Amino acid sequence: MAHQDKDAWRDGLRRYLDDPAEHADVITYDDEFVVVQDKYPKATVHFLVIPRQVLSMGVGDLDREHLPLLRRMADLVAPLTASFPDLQVGFHSVPSMRQLHLHVVSTDFSSPSLKHKKHWHSFTTTFFKPLADVLSTIDSTGQIAMRCERERELLEATMIVCNQCATMFKTLPQLKRHLISVHPATVSLDAVKQLLSTIFSKKRTATNAPVEVPSPKRQAHASPTATRQAGSNMQQSRPHLSCSEYAMVVASRLYFSAFYRTVYLIMIASSVACVAWTVANHWRTPTSEVFISLEILLCCMLVVEVVIRMLALKRKFWKRWTNLFDVAASVLSIVSVALYFHQEGVMEELEEVAADFMMMFRNANQYMRLAVFLKYVSVRDDVDG
Repeated sequence: MAHQDKDAWRDGLRRYLDDPAEHADVITYDDEFVVVQDKYPKATVHFLVIPRQVLSMGVGDLDREHLPLLRRMADLVAPLTASFPDLQVGFHSVPSMRQLHLHVVSTDFSSPSLKHKKHWHSFTTTFFKPLADVLSTIDSTGQIAMRCERERELLEATMIVCNQCATMFKTLPQLKRHLISVHPATVSLDAVKQLLSTIFSKKRTATNAPVEVPSPKRQAHASPTATRQAGSNMQQSRPHLSCSEYAMVVASRLYFSAFYRTVYLIMIASSVACVAWTVANHWRTPTSEVFISLEILLCCMLVVEVVIRMLALKRKFWKRWTNLFDVAASVLSIVSVALYFHQEGVMEELEEVAADFMMMFRNANQYMRLAVFLKYVSVRDDVDG
C-alpha cells in the first residue's frame, strides 16, 4: 500500500497535463507546455515547465529524438533568462517526479521551503544539469551519461558553499542568514510571471488561438471538452519574438550546437596554421595571397564567434574573465588584418613588424582559449560520465 502511494505521488505532475485550467497552481499553459508553481519553492522564483505529452523519464533517459522538444523548451525560457540573469534553468540528475520537467529557479534561494542541505545541493552542485549543457551534450554525444549513485552522493555533501561568493558554512541556517544579509533577492516573482504570460500570449497570437486564462474560478463554466478541442486545434509554433529576442534565440541555437564546436575547432586549427606559416617564413609575415586570405577568414570567423556568444549569453558573457581575452583577440585580429593593406612608404617595415606582433599576440590569446576550451570539455565529461 505504501509502495502504491509512493508511485502515485511520483506521477503527481501528470494531473496537470489534461486539464491545466482546473489547477490553481498553474501559472500559464498552451497545447505544448504547462508551467506550474513548484509546490515547495526553493527560491523567490521556482516553477516547473512540463511538456503536455506523457514522458516518464529523467534527463538521463533523453537522447537525440528529444532534441526538438528540448530546443522548444530552450526557446520558451530564453526571453526569461535574458531579462532575468539570476534565473537558472535545468534538470535534476535524479528527479523525484517521473514526468519530465524543467526547473526555472532564481539563484537567491530565499524560501522557507529550503530546509535541508540536500535541497541546497540539488540546485548548486552538478546534480543540477543546466538545460544548455544538456542540449550541447546530447547534440554531440547522443545522451547524458549518468551515475545515479554518484549523483545522489552530491546531495549528502557536508560542507555548504554559497553560490554567490563561495563562502563556506557548516549549517543551512548560517547560509540562509548570509544570503538574506549579503545577497538579497533581486528578482520579482510578479515580473517573471508577467513576462512568462507575455511569452505564451505571443505564442497563442501567432496561431490565432483564443487566450486561455488558467484560473479555476473563471473557467468554472467552461466546457472541458471545448477546452481540450481548442487546445488540440492549436498548431505547434514558436513565440513571436522581437528582433533582439529572435537574434538571441538564433545565437543560442548556434552556440549549443555541434556545428558551433566544429567551427570553433576549425578556427583554432586555422590560427595554428597561420603561426606555423609565419615561423616557416622566419617570423616575417608571408605576403602570399593564400596566407592573407586565411588571415581574413580567421578574423571573420573569430568576430562572428564572439558576437554569437555575446548574443547567446547576454550579460553573463561579461561575467567570465576569459571572454575579455576573446574580445581583445577580435580587436587585435581586425587591426592586424587592416595593417596588411596599409603598408606604404617609410612605415612599411614598421607596420609589418607591428602586424607580426599583433598576430603573435592574437594567437597567444587563441592558445589560452584552446586551453580553457579543453579544460571545460574535460570537466564536463568528468561530471557527465
